[in-house]
Amino acid sequence: MARKSRKNTEQREIKERIPVILTERKVKVGGYVRLSSDQYETDSIDTQILMIRQYVKDHPEFEIADIYSDEGYSGTNFVRPDFARLIGDIRAGKIECVIVKDFSRFGRNYIEAGYYLENVFPHLGVRFISINDRFDSSREEDRNGLTLPIKNLINSMYAMDVSKKIVKGVELRNQMGTTKYRTTTYGYLLDRTNNKLTVDPIASRVVKLVFRWYLMGYSTGQIAEKLNAAEVMVPNVYKELVSNRKQCSKTRLWNHAAVCFILKNQTYTGDKVNGKQRTRLVENINHEVVCPEEWAVHPNDHEAIIDREQFNAAREKLMDYTKTFRSNRMKSAPLGAAFKNVFSKRVICGDCGKVMSYYRKNKGSNQYGFQEAYYTCSPYKDAPCRNVVYEDYLKTVVLDQIKNLIRYIAGQKETMERLREGRNEKSVLLSNEKKLIHLKKKEADTDSLILNLYKDLADGIIDEAEYKLLNGKYLRDKELIGEEIKRVNEVIFKMRRWIDAFEHLGEKVNELLKDGSDSQALIDELIDSVRVSSKGEIEITFKCQDIIERFRELAGEEDEEDSGVSQTIAV
Repeated sequence: MARKSRKNTEQREIKERIPVILTERKVKVGGYVRLSSDQYETDSIDTQILMIRQYVKDHPEFEIADIYSDEGYSGTNFVRPDFARLIGDIRAGKIECVIVKDFSRFGRNYIEAGYYLENVFPHLGVRFISINDRFDSSREEDRNGLTLPIKNLINSMYAMDVSKKIVKGVELRNQMGTTKYRTTTYGYLLDRTNNKLTVDPIASRVVKLVFRWYLMGYSTGQIAEKLNAAEVMVPNVYKELVSNRKQCSKTRLWNHAAVCFILKNQTYTGDKVNGKQRTRLVENINHEVVCPEEWAVHPNDHEAIIDREQFNAAREKLMDYTKTFRSNRMKSAPLGAAFKNVFSKRVICGDCGKVMSYYRKNKGSNQYGFQEAYYTCSPYKDAPCRNVVYEDYLKTVVLDQIKNLIRYIAGQKETMERLREGRNEKSVLLSNEKKLIHLKKKEADTDSLILNLYKDLADGIIDEAEYKLLNGKYLRDKELIGEEIKRVNEVIFKMRRWIDAFEHLGEKVNELLKDGSDSQALIDELIDSVRVSSKGEIEITFKCQDIIERFRELAGEEDEEDSGVSQTIAV
């Protein structure tokens, strides 16, 4: 009779233990809470968190991994920082279940809320629970019932009603001229007590200088260069210094847009202008630009920096320039359409770290015939960093690496099956599964020692002092083994999620290839960024880089050459 090998026995035990391994762990919960800033909201953040914690406490199969809180954000759109963090953690495998107090805390937009609950979460394998609504996506009757769409529709209607009341109040205050200034305009200081603008003696001189130069014939670009050469602080930096309030913009140099903003600003004539932008909360439009004819203008509200004659002359000149620019752009549009920016906002300078700008070079006789495209940090020859790379060359290098990536993914089907079945000897997954079996046996042996120790005490083989000493040691050992089992369980679960993610990546790539997608679609789907240095090195970062690296780690690949995909290419 043939003796069974120890290796086959271990593999059979691993396969038998996998279902048990996956059911012993607790479900990682992400609690999500939200509170908008309007007066109609009654739920506090603390109350929502307390309800979620109590729910998890009452259900021992759950374990809170993190609480995600968006305070001061409307439920009518999903552009919220902690919600984005929640989705990121879900994709990273850190969260398996989302719990909220009720549907309205998750969102009040009927369409977007339904999209996440009926498409995104099921696709990612994430469970969703709404406590007050008694909704649990793990129950088929809840998924297929009418509760979810009806609740979402009610929340959307409520948000629409609140939005109308808020917007009407804002529009009424605009018409009456009682709207409070949220921040000052560059060139003025804000008297918050009286809600009045007063002339800033320092910044107002810069404003007058900009208008004077523009009417003298300097272009907006030339004015920006002169201000930068004189080291004049840009408006956002100056306002941050004066008001001690951090600004959103990170721009530290004057440019065409900053100069145009000053030339277009009617506030410098002494008028208070309200209603330039309109908020539409339920339509997910934070700032809708309003045409000048609909602005609420209140003349002579404060002291003027620029007289109306100067302002009108500058505005007419700027409008003529805008018309000419748009006309030229329309003429060049048919030819320019053939030169689409392939790597939009993806090309980064390896020297200064900035996103490189996209330019086209006209080498033909046609006035609008663009024939060559390139990326550079700055178009000016005397710029401190003027790294340049041509689009055609960059596209060739990137597509070559994409081909290598596709070949690598396609060639890993057998490796993936070996990993799933525990047949890959180099795999760290297999070693962890073996370690888990060993720990389980060790835990069972410790339980036997504790039981035998009690029998020895009952039989009088050991006294009570010896029993307490040995029993305490065995219990500590068991606690340490239990903690290690929990840790290894988590590692195994994450590794199996990595295998699933790699398989999903392969399916996505296959879909792109079957659809006959062009190179642009492959770049959009797979490329995160391309870093180019002045030394000729090109560093490519794939969106799926972490998935590839984790899979290679699982498969036991030691060298980058095993994948055939290189992140850095020296040219």
